Amino acid sequence: MDIFACKLLHVLSFAAVAAILISFCGAVIVIICLARRCMDEPTQKKLAAIWVSALLPFFLLMGGTMLLLHHSAWQRFDGIMAQRPNRLIITSEGKTNLIDDTAVIDDFYRTVSLSKKVPAHHSHPVSNVKLLFPQTGYVYSLARDSQYPNEFWFGWSGIAGRERDWLNVGASLGQLRSDELARWVEKHAP
Repeated sequence: MDIFACKLLHVLSFAAVAAILISFCGAVIVIICLARRCMDEPTQKKLAAIWVSALLPFFLLMGGTMLLLHHSAWQRFDGIMAQRPNRLIITSEGKTNLIDDTAVIDDFYRTVSLSKKVPAHHSHPVSNVKLLFPQTGYVYSLARDSQYPNEFWFGWSGIAGRERDWLNVGASLGQLRSDELARWVEKHAP
């Protein structure tokens, strides 16, 4: 489901770019017509109704797809961890570390699950760490936040051998803040 939602979100994102451009051009034309008083009130109401009836469902569908992708990706992560994977490959800056101790992997899951989820803010991820679960092929990323050293951007990167689409829309599983997660990454990342 997460791969389907990702593909659907990509298609909707391309359509959103067109919808935004068309809406902007339409708004400019309407403002010019209103300034020149060349458009009567029934026409204005008809255009507004068309705009709302076309774009509102589209943006609701896009928002719903984003929520579905977010929920599906978390559910998939929880499903992977419920299988108790016995290997985790961590890659950072060209170096790789294999973890084959299930206690360390369980500790990672517990730490991520208990980490405080914080709302998005004006910052960006730095020092990306890739986490590959070989049994499933799913790849996740854990990137340190540029403002807070104990905050991480956690996301689904795709499936090994085929990265997610280049647009990378909706990949984030959220921003996590935890001193314990920072210590785990310091200890186990290469």
